[in-house]
Amino acid sequence: MNKEKNLNVDLSFLLGKTIISHKLVDQKSNLLLVGDDGMHYWLGGFSSDGGHVHLEDINGNLDDLLNSPILRAEEKTVLVPEDQKTHPGYTEDYYFYYEISTIKGSVHMRFYGEEGAYYSASAWFYYCIPQMESTHEKH
Repeated sequence: MNKEKNLNVDLSFLLGKTIISHKLVDQKSNLLLVGDDGMHYWLGGFSSDGGHVHLEDINGNLDDLLNSPILRAEEKTVLVPEDQKTHPGYTEDYYFYYEISTIKGSVHMRFYGEEGAYYSASAWFYYCIPQMESTHEKH
C-alpha cells in the first residue's frame, strides 16, 4: 500500500526537475505533475469554510513541460480588481498565478480564489514523496 508524505514548498522547488506526465484532477481544479524521480507535484487551491478556489485558465501547452528540465518556476498573488470580482463588494478575491517553463515552452496558470469575513482561500504547491508501507510482519 502506498502512503504519501506531503510537503508544502515554493514553486521554485521545481527548477531543474523533469516532468514525465501531467493530469488535471478534481474537476480540473488541481494539476498533478509527475517527475522522473517518482515525485508527485501538485498545484491547486484551498478554501476554508465556504471559500472557493478554482483553476480559471491555462495558457500554453502542458505537454511542453514534459521530458525537459524546468528552467523557470514562478508564482505570484494579485488582488482581483473590484470590477472583476465574482461577488463585488462582498469578498476579497485573489488571482494566484503560476508560470512553469522548459526549453520547449511556457505554461501560465491562473487560479481564482474568493475570501470573505469567515473564510479564506489560497493556492498552493506541494510535492508528495510516495512511500511504500512495510510488508514485514512482526513475529
